[in-house]
Amino acid sequence: MPVSCCLTLQHETKQGSRAGSTLLKHAQLENRAYLSVSEYPDAEMEALVSAAATMSGQAATVVLEDFGVFIALPLTNMYGHLIPGEWKTLDVIEKTEETIHNVVRVQTPGAKPPVLHAIRRSEGEVVLIYGSPRKLCAFAIGIVRGVAKHFNETIEVTQTKCIHHGAPHCEIVFRKGWKFRSLTSRNCRFRVHLEREQQTGDSREWPAVTVAIAL
Repeated sequence: MPVSCCLTLQHETKQGSRAGSTLLKHAQLENRAYLSVSEYPDAEMEALVSAAATMSGQAATVVLEDFGVFIALPLTNMYGHLIPGEWKTLDVIEKTEETIHNVVRVQTPGAKPPVLHAIRRSEGEVVLIYGSPRKLCAFAIGIVRGVAKHFNETIEVTQTKCIHHGAPHCEIVFRKGWKFRSLTSRNCRFRVHLEREQQTGDSREWPAVTVAIAL
């Protein structure tokens, strides 16, 4: 699924049917038609991202991450048959290269998904090594956030190295995050129980945190 095609689709989904053509015009690609089964030059993708950033007043990295979140659901639907039912977000990150990306390269001539290297440090943490010349690390982070949303999980993201800052590759740490377990009220105070879910589905309860609310 080409990035260029999906960027225009995202704009139409969020801003109306004419938003895609407006984006193409700002990118000076108004005569271009994108198909989901074809590949297109990276320069066109870069022009679309730049135009979207200018139109929205956001940094290109924000545009790319937001787009990654958007495209994650279509991708999980498209390749869901490759994802075992017991997998969660960190499993998808760890196994994407050997499952999904290998299939994409075989089934879609010309497709160039990045070569990913994932290190599973623990049940709750995966380190992703990303070194694509496209330098779309923000897009990758967005996809993971979208996948986590699909699985109804909270994922913490820490980028320790970035090719945009001179590193030879990006190093991104993904950890399972905190969730609200329960919320109860007593004498204008709220007791918030936090838990960190484990990969097995078990959880570890932590002491309640009492937050005073001034009325």
